[in-house]
Amino acid sequence: NRSSDLEEQQFLSNLCVNFTRGIISGPLCRPLCLTYEIAYKKCLGHGNKIVIEGTYRNRAIVLKASKRSVYQYHFPFDDASLENVDDRERDDTIREGLLTNLNDAVKPIAIDRKTITKQLLGDKKTNLTRADALTLFSLLDQDEFVRLLLLAETSHVPALHGWCGHVYAVESISGVLGLDIVRSSRPWRQRARIALSFLDMIKSFESTPYGELALCDVQEPNFAVATDMTVYAIDVDLAFFPTQLKVIIDQPMCQRDDECEFFDCVSFCDATAGKCTANVKRTRFRFCAPTYSRASFSGSMPDCWPIHRKR
Repeated sequence: NRSSDLEEQQFLSNLCVNFTRGIISGPLCRPLCLTYEIAYKKCLGHGNKIVIEGTYRNRAIVLKASKRSVYQYHFPFDDASLENVDDRERDDTIREGLLTNLNDAVKPIAIDRKTITKQLLGDKKTNLTRADALTLFSLLDQDEFVRLLLLAETSHVPALHGWCGHVYAVESISGVLGLDIVRSSRPWRQRARIALSFLDMIKSFESTPYGELALCDVQEPNFAVATDMTVYAIDVDLAFFPTQLKVIIDQPMCQRDDECEFFDCVSFCDATAGKCTANVKRTRFRFCAPTYSRASFSGSMPDCWPIHRKR
């Protein structure tokens, strides 16, 4: 069931209580809790997942979290390991734990740890607190946050605007892909720009620093078009880099190819071994994006997006 506005406003209020008590931290805590630069607009989430539309310094944002409490995420430290030590030892403990957890979150991808750590810690190199640790570990326990962090230089995913505790803020993209985008009444020049942006998104996802990004949950609501006609993938919960996807898709036993589907990513079945192979045969995104791009020129809706798929 969709959460109510009252519930989500109370959620943000409780988040701010945790901040003022020194339980959590983050660059957006002051704008949210003290200077009130972040304004609540409406609730978009369902159930346990937090999705809140708002504004930050007159920019549209979406506040997101996969769980409602910061204590629901994995935290590797006990109080003694962080409180009964001097500042330098605490800094080293948190930093070492952060790198280990970061490696676990993205394995088996080889990443530039120094760059990612800089994105997470900013200029704060010393005097790390338990609140910093609890916040950062809760963020690294959320798949979408980690992928947005890794794709920070990609122009076709929403930009990260910061976080407060386990809640992170992303750029809000207006518009959702659908019939309205490709209808023939829309000016041809706009449809052409959308089509070109689709093609650019394909190229961008094919050439990330970590290999080709495979989108395994391809549905219209997971894409949006900004006012400048740029196409965005706005939900990357089920987006994987090659080494990650191979680990996932290599697991099931099978007798035929259609048993080797992971959402919209499909591999081959090795009938002799009775096991799905690690070689991805196709992804629906690789088929849909060019099809949708051509449809943007013609003004007709492609028969590509799934209406209902078995999981």
